[in-house]
Amino acid sequence: MAQYTEGTVSVTFASGEFSTDIISGTDTFWRSRVTASHEIIIGDDIIWFVIAEILSDTAARVTTQIDRERSEETYAITTDYTTNRGYPKPRGGDQNFAEIVTRALEKIDNDVWLGLNWKGLVIDNTLNAAPLSGLADGHQYIVASGVASGDAWFGFVGYVAVWDTSVSGGQWVFTAPEDRDAIYSAADAEVQIFVEGAWYNFTVSSTDVGVQGPKGETGDDGFQPIPVWDNTILQFQDSDSVLTSGVDLRGPSGNASTVPGPAGMIWQGEWDAGTTYAVDDGVHFGGSAYICIGAHSGETPTTLTNWQILAAGGSLTVSGFSFPVTSGELGQYLENIGPRAVDWVTPPKVYRLSFTNADLAAGILTATHAIGQQYVAFQLWNDSGEDVGVDAAATSTTQITIDLSAMGVISGTWHLVVHG
Repeated sequence: MAQYTEGTVSVTFASGEFSTDIISGTDTFWRSRVTASHEIIIGDDIIWFVIAEILSDTAARVTTQIDRERSEETYAITTDYTTNRGYPKPRGGDQNFAEIVTRALEKIDNDVWLGLNWKGLVIDNTLNAAPLSGLADGHQYIVASGVASGDAWFGFVGYVAVWDTSVSGGQWVFTAPEDRDAIYSAADAEVQIFVEGAWYNFTVSSTDVGVQGPKGETGDDGFQPIPVWDNTILQFQDSDSVLTSGVDLRGPSGNASTVPGPAGMIWQGEWDAGTTYAVDDGVHFGGSAYICIGAHSGETPTTLTNWQILAAGGSLTVSGFSFPVTSGELGQYLENIGPRAVDWVTPPKVYRLSFTNADLAAGILTATHAIGQQYVAFQLWNDSGEDVGVDAAATSTTQITIDLSAMGVISGTWHLVVHG
């Protein structure tokens, strides 16, 4: 089996594409050396691509799409498919790659390891000059390349050199290796095998890991417990019976609370002089909200004897128009904000604004107020009563700016409540 590897290759996708069937070469000279049906592998891939057409010395088209870009990488094109001792060969698209490699290794084991002509131990396989000391009868060496003229080993590169003391003073006996001759080199703990004119290293260390074998059969299903809960004990059962052991998941009972929760406000709408009010009743009067702190009837909220101000009323101004807070809207807002406002040291100021698309300037709503603080809170509803979640673009002690340009043209009347 022969392969062509001259130059490097790249794979580049066209704009907007995620695969291609074109491989580009640099210094490749393919036209006179490669033909259609040859196979190419790039870099460290394990997938072979079949060449469909040689477009030029530096461009080739393959039969399938390549889905990974590459840049100036090494490659190999198989140009000769002469059988290599019948070993199984993985090909492009194989789904059982590991199995094919395993079969190849098994054949190597049978053809090579079990059929070797063992020549025994050699002292060293890296020397290119005959040793002059430490020799004993039967010592073997493999003569390395680079032997100088005049050396006892000159002219015997690759041979097995054996020191023979059967003659006076000893002498070197050289044996030409044959295919499947094998030795073990004590110098570097390697097995050397002679194949087709050269020695090859077949070192296997304790840390080497072989190719992963095929997946084994799936084992039987294990025990699959089914939880059984009777509101007290958690048990598990299989298909036949409930297991005897169980786990009581009940925690200890907690103590009953002796502290009552805070009273809630009961909104009564507009103040009425003829109504008797109880503690925690809330009313609207003169644009502000008040909460009853003492049962009574007929007292005007502004006297603040049996009333406490809950939220000071006001208005927002946009495009020269003022919109006062109504009783129903203020009551709904106060119910939404939760805790009793009577606990506040300074009652909040609440302002409401209704606006349409005509009140916006390039999608920007700018409204003035009299809250007197820079950082204010606000809520925004559309014409369907849905809460619109947006952030304030800017705030000041008298003004809030909200960017609604992302909403496009708003329909109907929207509502804004600002409080501080």
